Amino acid sequence: MSTDLKNTQLLKPGLLGKWIAEYSDIWQMQFISDQELGGLAGERGLSFWSLGDDVKRLWQLGLLRADLVISTEPLDVADLILVDEDGKGKYYYGDERLPLQTGKGFVDALVNLPKCPSYVELQFHPFRYYVLYHIDRVLRLNIRPMQMLYSADGYRKLLEHSISGLQRWSSGPDLRTVFSRWNNTTSLAVAAEPHTYGTIFGVVRYSGHSGQEYQQRLVQQHWDKFKESLQEIGIERIEKARGDLCVNAELLDPNKDVHLILRLTRGEDRLKRTEGRLGGAMYLLTMAEMLRRSAEEALGIELLEEDELGFGLNRGIKEHYYGVKRILDSSPNVKNEFVRKFGLDYGIRLRWYVEGNTEYGALDSFFGNHGPIDIVNLRGNVVAKISRGVAFRDNLRSDLRFGIFSFVSVDGDRGDYISAVRRAAEDDEICGMFFVSNPDFEFANFTVQELAQVIWEVAVDNGASLEEQPRLVHATADARSGREFFEAAKQAVPALIQFEKGKLWGKKLMIFAWNNPSMVLRDKTTKKRPIVEAVRAAMNSVRADYHYSRTEYKVDPVTGELVERNPSK
Repeated sequence: MSTDLKNTQLLKPGLLGKWIAEYSDIWQMQFISDQELGGLAGERGLSFWSLGDDVKRLWQLGLLRADLVISTEPLDVADLILVDEDGKGKYYYGDERLPLQTGKGFVDALVNLPKCPSYVELQFHPFRYYVLYHIDRVLRLNIRPMQMLYSADGYRKLLEHSISGLQRWSSGPDLRTVFSRWNNTTSLAVAAEPHTYGTIFGVVRYSGHSGQEYQQRLVQQHWDKFKESLQEIGIERIEKARGDLCVNAELLDPNKDVHLILRLTRGEDRLKRTEGRLGGAMYLLTMAEMLRRSAEEALGIELLEEDELGFGLNRGIKEHYYGVKRILDSSPNVKNEFVRKFGLDYGIRLRWYVEGNTEYGALDSFFGNHGPIDIVNLRGNVVAKISRGVAFRDNLRSDLRFGIFSFVSVDGDRGDYISAVRRAAEDDEICGMFFVSNPDFEFANFTVQELAQVIWEVAVDNGASLEEQPRLVHATADARSGREFFEAAKQAVPALIQFEKGKLWGKKLMIFAWNNPSMVLRDKTTKKRPIVEAVRAAMNSVRADYHYSRTEYKVDPVTGELVERNPSK
């Protein structure tokens, strides 16, 4: 065996076939026939299909190895290694064959190929898709279809050039080396499958005639043997095989973010239901992940995830953006942070605490059922009646643990909540913003004339006469708080007696504020309405990167705004 061929060897010859014959029930992906493998490959973007003998003939040529060869007659074929015999006339062989070398290459190789004996049964693991992918790749014509329209003669010349190129390559010394490498990489991934499938997909099937406990023992026995093989192979060759898988997954389908999103889904659908070349990429990435998890356990090391072995991702970038080196093995918070940038997260993104029914009604009417933003009324049952400031701090800590932005809006007279949120900012236990309305929500966001304008609409709806409006304006002109304003309005206009300072009032104020985002003060200057600016900040936060915000910014305990942690950097 040449040095190059020897370097492609991973598992010892015949070892995989021996394991399959001995532990056949532990493999979670069912071994399939040549026609079934052709159908699987065709569904995942390759030029094979379930009809015909294409896959079987590729096996006959030695380009594609089977994972187990079963025969009712003894076989005398070079590098088919007998691994078991059941005593009932069945022989089991491990397949270590190399491509046939005739010196003429593989153009026209199937013309005089004899028919495969009917007593030979081939079993393939679905991961042999990887070898078929490479065969499909090297056989594809790299000629633009438009060339036919530009010049049929030119098209024929290119076709002849492609055929002669394949003839030269397939008759050259590299053929056996590359096919051996592709088949050996596949064999290593097949060997890794029983021990890693449940970890990756959360599903483990047990043989009906062996039972769960017995099968677990078999898996452990197989793993103990496979682990020794991995330690002998060494990390350098394992990583070379894994890198090849990841690169070719991207050549199949370049949408790396889609790959990772699919791999974050639960269950086996990414393998079973994802078709086209994207489905093929899922197979290759699964193979690479199984090798990674096996190598990490066998060698006691931590390796890069698969998206960092392909093209286009700088190593370490995930730690910068998400605070962790690995996404697949991270907490749900990190996974949610990743999918949020694609608008795929439907969980709570921001929790906004308000003090009182008016502001709750204002924000609830604006955001409605906007899933990412949860409005919490601190006067409700969210916090304990005793030691409310302490309970409120616990809520903020909970948001921090789950990667949820915290917004807090309180009136200036609520010392318990103000103290709690300022202390949280000082202790770096809040990520978001807080707003203190002095003296309260109404007078921090509206002039007294604007409040009179809004409440007059309510009065008219309740039957007030036009003559009562001047009385309302006069009665409320000296109010300095929302409570004073409401009491004066009720006394001036009887139609308002039954109207409560609650959700409906907040809704009407929010509509007015959003339609008039600036307010004119007594000195004729204008300023942006605080509630409108706060709402805009909340909408921006929903789209923001939580980890980046948490790492680069902190909440100022005086102003309540996000400020840079290290402004001099």
